[in-house]
Amino acid sequence: MRFPVTVWGNTQRWGNDFLTIFAFTCITPFNPDCEMYKIFVNNIPVYLTDEEPRGMMNTCKKDLQVGYRTPKDLVDLVKYIYKTEDLEKVHVIHEDVQQLFSDFAASYELIDAAGGMVINDHDEVLMIYRMGRWDLPKGKVELGESIEEAAIREVEEETGVFDLSLVRPIGMGFMGGHVTHHTYVTPKRRKRILKTTYWYEMRVAGRPEGEPQLAEGITKVEWVSRDKVAELFANTYGSIIDVLCAGNGIEV
Repeated sequence: MRFPVTVWGNTQRWGNDFLTIFAFTCITPFNPDCEMYKIFVNNIPVYLTDEEPRGMMNTCKKDLQVGYRTPKDLVDLVKYIYKTEDLEKVHVIHEDVQQLFSDFAASYELIDAAGGMVINDHDEVLMIYRMGRWDLPKGKVELGESIEEAAIREVEEETGVFDLSLVRPIGMGFMGGHVTHHTYVTPKRRKRILKTTYWYEMRVAGRPEGEPQLAEGITKVEWVSRDKVAELFANTYGSIIDVLCAGNGIEV
């Protein structure tokens, strides 16, 4: 693997190749004008960017920065993320971010999904509890339906809350607009999936009682005050934190 070499301490081995690293840093602010995608791999944020993050270098070793040259680099990187403990985030740097994203996506089956953050008249957010974690309702876009139609249908199916009004897209501040990206492997066929989810703020009158879609592994549907949603962050997914922060003006 042909990454530029700067290593804190000893060189690390990545599979059969040597991992060569730009640097590890704990403080990584970005130039707001740089181009960037954010993809969650094993719930670790991977930033695809055209600019090295700025920050104070130290020996934290929780933030991995690598330069990109070939698609094989990305395959090996994903394997490394799954094997490495205590990794907090990864930055992959290349001058052509669109090409970098295309090369990353080429290793996956692509799925489009849509979902929503529903707010009621009491300024509460509709949350679901699925497979041991708090989540927002979302699901796959079906053939022939629009993204907006899919978002409302999936929220209604998973929560049992109806008569929703779509208010606005929830922008995340990354390339792609009002989307999150995450990868996973299907349990039976072991397919590698890259899911792009489109997010919307929705409104509903009153405080309707929900009904969880048990067939989808959902066991709870609950209204949570908007000033309390941050208390759920310890038991949810990074992409859901991004949506809740963007939709509720929370800074983390």
